Amino acid sequence: MDMKCNQYYNKSTMNYEQLARDLEKQGLRCEYDEKINILFVSYLNFNEKVGIELSKTKYWKVYFYDNFFCREIRCYEKSTNWAVIKLLKKVLIEV
Repeated sequence: MDMKCNQYYNKSTMNYEQLARDLEKQGLRCEYDEKINILFVSYLNFNEKVGIELSKTKYWKVYFYDNFFCREIRCYEKSTNWAVIKLLKKVLIEV
C-alpha cells in the first residue's frame, strides 16, 4: 500500500519544537515526551489533554482525550501547524 505524503510538509516548521512554540503563543501548555515521541498539550483544564505526533506520511496526528475517565479518544489528521492550532482552539479553548 502506497501512502501519500503531506504535500504541505516543511521540515523547518513542522517539527515538535516549532509546533510547541506556536501552541504556547496561543496560551496552551506543551510537554514533549521523548520516550514515546509525543507532544502533550493542555489548556486550563488538565482533564482534557491532546497528544500530537508526526506520522510517517508527515501529517500531524492529533489525539484528543475528552478526560482521563472517559474511554473515548478522537483522532484528527492535520497537514499544517496552523491547522493544528485552529483545531486545538476549537476543542480545548472555545468549549
